[in-house]
Amino acid sequence: MKLFDEHGDINLRYIVLGVGTLLLVMLFFMAYFTVQQYERGVVKTWGKIAYVADPGIGFKIPFVQSVTYLRTDVLSMQPVKKVNTYTADNQEIDILFTVFYRLPVNKVAFIYENAQDYQARLLNIAEDRLKAEM
Repeated sequence: MKLFDEHGDINLRYIVLGVGTLLLVMLFFMAYFTVQQYERGVVKTWGKIAYVADPGIGFKIPFVQSVTYLRTDVLSMQPVKKVNTYTADNQEIDILFTVFYRLPVNKVAFIYENAQDYQARLLNIAEDRLKAEM
């Protein structure tokens, strides 16, 4: 098989072979994913949770499955502005606080499915608890 045909044009077989090879290489690189030690991967098939991937290498079906990563190490967050509240002796104070939290590894699928806004919820609970304690 020659690269050029008798008219000097590139042979169509080589173009098809090159495009096919490129597509196979792309599919290979889209078929695996890596989950770091400090996170878990929620693997979804057509948007429905299929399983939670542990740290290491995992495989998925390209274009059918997708992976969302949730961190399970200790994280922190602060409110955007200071929280204004009153103490027990009726003194006004502004407080800037930090919340440290960790997602339980065995609850990652539940949190992804039911509480994707878990950070906002946690911050609201912490702020309410802070005001109640003051």
